[in-house]
Amino acid sequence: MKYVPPRYLNFIIIFIILSTALVVTKESNKKEVNLGSYSISENVSSKIYLNLKNIDELVLEIENIFINEQNNICTTGDIYIYGYVQNSDNFVRLRLHDISVSSNLKIKSKNLSLSNQLDFEQEPLRVYSNNFDCVGSKIFLYFERDVTVTYLLIDQMKSSNETNLIKSYLISAYS
Repeated sequence: MKYVPPRYLNFIIIFIILSTALVVTKESNKKEVNLGSYSISENVSSKIYLNLKNIDELVLEIENIFINEQNNICTTGDIYIYGYVQNSDNFVRLRLHDISVSSNLKIKSKNLSLSNQLDFEQEPLRVYSNNFDCVGSKIFLYFERDVTVTYLLIDQMKSSNETNLIKSYLISAYS
């Protein structure tokens, strides 16, 4: 007696292969926009005007730092993101869906920065380094849906001898 495979086995295998290929190509087809280098003022709030439409991910790469002392950790200060949510004309501070960082960085109060409750005040994003060299480290900011990012407000904390502040970022956006 000869084994007879199910009637639609070939169709099922082809369907699984095509749907897997579709999912993989959809995820890898993100459009990247390199925005270049942006400098931050020391001890002052700085606005970085981006005017990006339909963005779902923003990457901040630390390019340079203000060095107070060689053996200090780095800190970003408070990062706020302002813009418009899709299908809305209200200018708001945008909420983050998720945040991830390079291995030598850590996020202070990640849960408060990601709060999804509309009546809960969202804390600004603060990132610190684990070691003394944070140049080249990346901060990945993910939005729940496509947003229009008007500008980033970076509020550098008052200069202290305990931390080195970020001097400039390389910024990339994905849609």
